[in-house]
Amino acid sequence: MKNNQQFLTLLMGTMVLSLLFVINLTGGETMPSFTPEIKTLAVFKNGLGFVMREGDASLKDGWTQTRVVPSASLGAIWITVFDKSAVLDSAVGFKEEVKTKVEALDFVQLLKVNTGKKVVLYYGDRRVDGVIKSVPGTVAARPAAPAPRPEDSWYLSSSAMVRPQPADNPAIIILSTSAGHTVSPLNGITKIEFPDSYTDMIESTGLVNKIKIKVDTEKERVKLGVTNLEKGVSWIPDYAINIMDPQMAKITMNATLINDAEDIEDAEVHFVVGFPNFMFADIKSPMSMEESLMQFIQSLSSSRQPQRNYDQFSNIMVQAAIPERREPGSPGTYSAEDLQRLGSESEEDLFFYDRKKVTLRKGERAYYQIFSDMVNYSHVYEWNIPELTGIDAHGYSRGSGTTQPPNEQVWHSLKLTNTTDYPWTTAPAFALNDWKPLAQDKLSYTPKGARTNLKLTIANDIRVDRNESEVSRVQVEVMDDDFDLITIRGEINIRSYKGQDVVMEISKDIIGEVISASNNGKAKKTVEALAAVNSHSNIAWELPVKAGEALTLTYKYKIYKQR
Repeated sequence: MKNNQQFLTLLMGTMVLSLLFVINLTGGETMPSFTPEIKTLAVFKNGLGFVMREGDASLKDGWTQTRVVPSASLGAIWITVFDKSAVLDSAVGFKEEVKTKVEALDFVQLLKVNTGKKVVLYYGDRRVDGVIKSVPGTVAARPAAPAPRPEDSWYLSSSAMVRPQPADNPAIIILSTSAGHTVSPLNGITKIEFPDSYTDMIESTGLVNKIKIKVDTEKERVKLGVTNLEKGVSWIPDYAINIMDPQMAKITMNATLINDAEDIEDAEVHFVVGFPNFMFADIKSPMSMEESLMQFIQSLSSSRQPQRNYDQFSNIMVQAAIPERREPGSPGTYSAEDLQRLGSESEEDLFFYDRKKVTLRKGERAYYQIFSDMVNYSHVYEWNIPELTGIDAHGYSRGSGTTQPPNEQVWHSLKLTNTTDYPWTTAPAFALNDWKPLAQDKLSYTPKGARTNLKLTIANDIRVDRNESEVSRVQVEVMDDDFDLITIRGEINIRSYKGQDVVMEISKDIIGEVISASNNGKAKKTVEALAAVNSHSNIAWELPVKAGEALTLTYKYKIYKQR
């Protein structure tokens, strides 16, 4: 009998040890944990961030786990081992039930969590003293009660205030009093006091996402990285352009960082300029543990026809894919140093503005100055004239085409030359002269060395008009179709009422082929479609206009029209 008991004791002990061993391997309580911190963040203007986290992890039989499970896009999450003698074996995403302390959300939870504490309940002028024994039972949902008056508020002796919920609340509270046990209704209580002390924290049980990681190494400690593309961060650029100096403008670029993802602590942030193509940005990675298999398949199906609706300001908030950076033999391996090497440099078709030591909590916004520099500028007066015939590239009529658009105006603009070390991204730009505000417009993307115009105001003291007339018409056959080949003469009239000489830039769009342009007008032709009979052309003039001067410019072109 004694031998049997010893055998059973030994067997039970062996089973317990085996169970503990299994728990250690599968994410149990004894598996070591690590928390990777954000070291580097590349922020795109379309609400995406390329996040690089790093942390030192303790290993137990090669295993460790992390509760940092990023909400990553499909195909854009990597786990990296920063130790040449160690190799990542596998990573497993799973959900684990944990118990946490949370604040009581209503007076029912508060009373329940304080079971065994002294309490005073007030029903108008009547009070009931006792010790909370229990708050049992629930009542059916009732219609919402009217908004309480100030005198009906529910108060605690600690100045904390809670109000009763009208639905699914316990109906009674059982108190232990000097007279025995008292059962009191919860409805009708006007005030609650705790004479001694109370707690407002309750124990909550829930599932949390985790990733357990297996590293093939003999070491007990390694440096791990978690890199991913996720939503929740963005940045908005803006410029201030001050023309206090008559020849040099001071251009200052600022960046507003928007963080709705997670806390950022002492990280290096790269503001990315470019035009991205993130095909699977809207599909969650299965490792994020946020979707079921069917939801994931449904997301893949709905993403086959991506929608790209860009309006005139879309490139202010749209960016491009981060370039692929991989060390030989290490596909998908990224580190903080990868982006740190890109500081204020172009990488493929992207450009990175840097900001070190950024700390920003979730829900916060921050405003940073990125650079400030002096650039050359000049005043110009620009006039863009649209196509006037209403005939398309295939020779078909689109309407009369003779109505002057309301935005066809002469604009006083600043011509800026980008002599900085940075490209200028598309962004709002505010123009000033010293402290005096002049205008706000959109600064278009401008590479280093290029020029761009920033509109200030409509120039009412430069009067313009234009007209076109038919010179000749010949019947021709093109590609077995009958056309009229029409020669058109255009005339542009300019009269300056300004007190000083100015420079005008005039751009005229044409459907057809330019024959001639006066005053050194430069013609440029592009093919609109391979099957088109008419090309898309443009004539550009840049010419000085003296104070009080009147000028006339002429041009000719030919266009095919379907008969």
